[in-house]
Amino acid sequence: MLAWQPGSTIRLDPRGGGFVVDPSRPEGSAPSFASDPPPVRPHLDDSAFTGVVYTIEGLAVSGWESFFTVIGEAVNGPGGYFGRSLDGLADCLNGGFGTPEQQFAFEWMRSAASRRQLGYAEAVRLLNRQPTSRERRARLLDAEWMRGPTPFDWIVSVFDSEKVPLRLS
Repeated sequence: MLAWQPGSTIRLDPRGGGFVVDPSRPEGSAPSFASDPPPVRPHLDDSAFTGVVYTIEGLAVSGWESFFTVIGEAVNGPGGYFGRSLDGLADCLNGGFGTPEQQFAFEWMRSAASRRQLGYAEAVRLLNRQPTSRERRARLLDAEWMRGPTPFDWIVSVFDSEKVPLRLS
């Protein structure tokens, strides 16, 4: 089961400019968009955040594989690596793959374009690669019926579970 639940970690940024994934809220706590307490960790938009911010260009994401190319190049330059799967992304977000030891965050520019490319059709394509397990078949059926999380949601959940700030704009 994914740690991310719809609405539990993405909220409208009260300062404008899009949506924010707030990794500081305890897992399983109910969202309260109007009265969330300030995050314990410095948030990407806080003046206290002094770390590096990597930009993911949403218009360059045309599917699953291209997301990993785009984030790899955002962190490590042309041809850069930053995972090729959700597990690989989680490993990279924990450091040692081009990110600094100190604070770092990501801003996903034009994320709505990526959300469309990483939607249910992409979920069906990915899940059809290995539809052998009962869980995968259930997820495939959900994706075919446009239910449940999409690949975009899977990616956002990794940032949330690894407690790396991500701003969707």
